[in-house]
Amino acid sequence: MYRIYYKLDPSTPSPQSKDDITIEIKYIENDKLLTDRDFSQLNISRNRLPEDVRSKWSVISAEIDGKVWFDPSHQMHGLTPFFAKVTNNTNHILRMGDARIYLVIDEENYPALNKDEIIENLATNEWGVVGEKVIRKSKVKLMNDLRMEVMPRQSAKGFMFFGVPPDQALDGTLSFFDVTTEVDAAGRPTKKTEFQFKIIQHKEEVVAK
Repeated sequence: MYRIYYKLDPSTPSPQSKDDITIEIKYIENDKLLTDRDFSQLNISRNRLPEDVRSKWSVISAEIDGKVWFDPSHQMHGLTPFFAKVTNNTNHILRMGDARIYLVIDEENYPALNKDEIIENLATNEWGVVGEKVIRKSKVKLMNDLRMEVMPRQSAKGFMFFGVPPDQALDGTLSFFDVTTEVDAAGRPTKKTEFQFKIIQHKEEVVAK
């Protein structure tokens, strides 16, 4: 049995810095959440699940200390998820809503999904209820949210979800277009740049216990 997911191409540095802006990305690796809890936002209390859901299927394998962990990279969800940290060392507010974030795979452009689009994607499988409750939480920030701002000399963290499953796609690029690096006195963008992170498909054999 294999699990297929993305990882950064070894030739691609992360973090990357341009014009006083630094972006670091991580792929949310399948099942990694349940082992090192890197992304603590992606869980809910088991008690918050509807009774019919709790009685219909077991969540014990994804539960730690009464919290049910949602793994967005699980192949049944058809999503490719990344986590980003953006550091703004400029003197202006960096509005991520002005940027465009795409996963470019096989010459197809997949925009980062908003919360409603993610939830719509999850509605087709049994983890939809867990996924919806997790994604709707205020702690789950999306880097592509129109309201996402990074204050001067500060950092912000957020998720990015793309509607393409890793097991059905080849290598590609995670691209941040139109990242504003300079503004005029009125706050209008005068200079922009882009960040490119090459990703590769990774296939790992999983030995059943």
